[in-house]
Amino acid sequence: MAPRRHRLLVASNRGPVTFTEGDDGEFTAKRGGGGLVTALSALAQLHEVTWVSHALGDGDVAMRDAAGDVAFEEEARGGGTYRLRIVGQPDRTYDGYYLEIANPLLWFIQHRLFGFGWHPSITRSTHAAWRSYRRINERFADALDEELVAADGRDGENPFVMVHDYHLFLVPGMLRERSRAAGRPHPVIQFFLHIPWPDPGAWRALPRAWIKEVCVSLLACEILGFQTTADADAFQRTVRHFLGATVDLRTGTVRYLGKVTRVRTYPISVAVDEFEEHAQSRSVQRLRERIAAMRPPGEDGRLIVRVDRTDPSKNIVRGFEAYRLLLTEHPELHGNVAMFCQLDPSRQDIAEYVDYLAQVKAAAKALNQRFGTEDWTPVHVNLDSNFQAGVAAYLEYDVLFVNPVADGMNLVSKEGPLINERDGVVVLSDQAGSFNELGPYVIPANPFDITQQAEALLEALRMGAPERAERAGALRDQVRARDVTRWMDSQLDDIEAVLADGSSAVLGDTASAP
Repeated sequence: MAPRRHRLLVASNRGPVTFTEGDDGEFTAKRGGGGLVTALSALAQLHEVTWVSHALGDGDVAMRDAAGDVAFEEEARGGGTYRLRIVGQPDRTYDGYYLEIANPLLWFIQHRLFGFGWHPSITRSTHAAWRSYRRINERFADALDEELVAADGRDGENPFVMVHDYHLFLVPGMLRERSRAAGRPHPVIQFFLHIPWPDPGAWRALPRAWIKEVCVSLLACEILGFQTTADADAFQRTVRHFLGATVDLRTGTVRYLGKVTRVRTYPISVAVDEFEEHAQSRSVQRLRERIAAMRPPGEDGRLIVRVDRTDPSKNIVRGFEAYRLLLTEHPELHGNVAMFCQLDPSRQDIAEYVDYLAQVKAAAKALNQRFGTEDWTPVHVNLDSNFQAGVAAYLEYDVLFVNPVADGMNLVSKEGPLINERDGVVVLSDQAGSFNELGPYVIPANPFDITQQAEALLEALRMGAPERAERAGALRDQVRARDVTRWMDSQLDDIEAVLADGSSAVLGDTASAP
């Protein structure tokens, strides 16, 4: 039986494409990355999709103006079309919203990166930036509301709304208030958070009114989606602490001011077919040859790979310290192991990220100065935004090193095993959301324990061929069985259940097992 066709309104800070305008006035669209963009390609073939995103550059603004500040049609990869509506412009209000509140304040709180003895300090500037955060969320709420009004009652079904990530925490509450004020039926709203949700204590860094505003807005949703059970449970404890909401951790149900919100987990994953196809492209294969040449020669030559953005949460510096300890304690590895790091410089308009990148460069340089010889470079670092180089490195790793201090999911730990062709071993932080799924097949790493990480790397390097093959096969099977299509389908199934019975639907995975 064919799946039921729905109208979907999707909202996210970054859109599925960005635009550049040529001298001739023609526009070129560049497709974005990430699981959400990939999932939309499949959605557009089955559903009527309108995506609302913010303008990130002059090309986006020009495209929005050329379209008349309304949604316009775009082609989805793999077939189908969707409507895209671009809001706002990259102005001072956007800077306050993005550069002071969303990143780094909310990001750092949610990844537990602040040492509260020193940071953060909520100043007059921060309060002004929070007003900017609120205004940008209003831009999204206004656009979504206009799309809902335009679609009201058409063909007997109103759209339901899917809001994504920490940039847009206030949108659900604003959108519901607009419907209430206009006397229209409330839309069905689902929110999905891609990054961790910490315990209530972490939120004390925010003024109490702000976190209450966030929590009240999120409880305007019918469904809240998180990456892991731990995140879902932490959210429920947070709304109980700050709002006094009634929480049932067993069923994943929150009741507040007469409204029921269902809290669920949807671990995001990889677009398997598309990713495997990309790995065989000519450009990736050329890069693969260059990366393979970094492996020391001989039967014992091993290549450790890491693929990351240079976010402080990715824990790159501690990873270098663990590698340094490994080389210090095991001189027999000198000349027989090398590390290749494909690192994407992240958010270099934010001081904390600029400082962290400098630390990463210094740590890599110190490693090579201490251990390197004319014939052996212990660490190769490629610092640029090169997705294809990361894919090529996945194919060639003997050990994939993934050690974040906190991560909502971490798709590197799923992408790598999916396409690796050397029965590579994965060393994975137990603080990555993906550890819940992949834990039985990886070597666990405590991201704060440098000694344990060095020991995990040594175990991975010494693992025998039969065990390597068994673990690698199990990882591939796990990722293929739980791909990005399953991630999206499970959300649509739960929304359909709400549509069928908004008061008492029993949905998919609950936030906590009984």
